[in-house]
Amino acid sequence: MKRSAGLSALSQVWKDYPAYYFWLENAPCAYFLGLENSVIEKAEGTEIATGLFVIKCYPYRNSELFRRFSKEEQRLLLSDHFDGSNTPSFSKFDDIPAYCYSVGTIELTYSFLEKADWRGITLESLDSINAVAKMGSHPAGVNENGSQNKLVRQVPGWALAYRLFDSLCLIHSFYFQTKPAKTVLRDAVGFVTFCDESGVVWTRNDNCSRLMSISVEVSENDDPHSEDIDDRSCDSPNDHNLLITIKGDPRPEDYLNSRKGAFAGLPGINPEWWTISSENFVCDLNTPCGCS
Repeated sequence: MKRSAGLSALSQVWKDYPAYYFWLENAPCAYFLGLENSVIEKAEGTEIATGLFVIKCYPYRNSELFRRFSKEEQRLLLSDHFDGSNTPSFSKFDDIPAYCYSVGTIELTYSFLEKADWRGITLESLDSINAVAKMGSHPAGVNENGSQNKLVRQVPGWALAYRLFDSLCLIHSFYFQTKPAKTVLRDAVGFVTFCDESGVVWTRNDNCSRLMSISVEVSENDDPHSEDIDDRSCDSPNDHNLLITIKGDPRPEDYLNSRKGAFAGLPGINPEWWTISSENFVCDLNTPCGCS
């Protein structure tokens, strides 16, 4: 696999659902990708399977990223809940709360006729995942007694989740020897998570973050670049702002337009998604597992 895919190692997690650990080159964490939900639909004379996967990030203890996770997450990482691979130990996996370490979601779609064909992949995450401990009676911000609610978690969700998404895009494009036919970037008003002293958790839309997404589709489309840019603004906090649609190969202006909004200064489209499918890499391993 091309070095830009950044995949150092991959291991299956032995659960009753599809789940995997990933270790990426120069990443400040180990990754978990696990199936949350799936659906199979019939369309166009074939079956289309869609799976929604959660992305979890386990920061290395000596990284700056470690300190941006909550104290609860830090304590777990320093305990016997994790082993030397910086991933949960087999016996302790189910003891870790489901909300810990989550940084985004990936949706994968495949069609099945004579063989499995990749149709697309979507990433969704916040540029900053913020969690606040409510310190008094005021619902947010400053309490009635003048004290501030406490920020307990501030994780760069998009930057972390994108690393895994980018690797999966490159792997799929290379394996299926296809390139994106349509790529869509969106953003919307984000949200912040609150928790009170009794453990109750809730979320609220908030401009402190942006909810971002990229969809990469490989199904064929007619009339490339017919609807490149939609400058609609968000009409409500729950509306997604369509930043740009790229049909076919990206043009120079597409790269410029894809760096607007929440994507300014954060990773977006990768030119190698369109070129890696034509590469011819030679594996130097004698067996799939590399044993000899």
